[in-house]
Amino acid sequence: RLSQLEKEGCPSVDLVADCFGDVLSAIFAHGLSGSDKAVASAIGKSIGRVIYVLDAADDMEKDKKKGNYNPLNIEPMSPESLSLAVRLELSRAEAAVNLMDFEGSIELRELIYNILYEGLPKEADRIFGKKKGEI
Repeated sequence: RLSQLEKEGCPSVDLVADCFGDVLSAIFAHGLSGSDKAVASAIGKSIGRVIYVLDAADDMEKDKKKGNYNPLNIEPMSPESLSLAVRLELSRAEAAVNLMDFEGSIELRELIYNILYEGLPKEADRIFGKKKGEI
């Protein structure tokens, strides 16, 4: 579905980000069941959406020059709006992470916390901090 939307030139960053979120949701939840599956799926969905938006925002100029698909070149959005959307999506991931039981898996907790509280927010600051006007 994601490939199809990109080939069709879908102008909605939300729609294509949602599809990428579905991909990560399935990967995160693979092999799990019950509430563990639901929580992992929610984390994957949110992180996937964030990664797609950050990548699209970061690659805008390069994609425009090369004529590559990027929904933000079709329907530009302000860096402030995108930054807010990313922060809200990270809050959803945080809510799901707070439901996890990390007993016996401190390394996994540290990895997830590093991605959620350090890596993705810093990447968002880097991308949106350097952009002026519309993305």
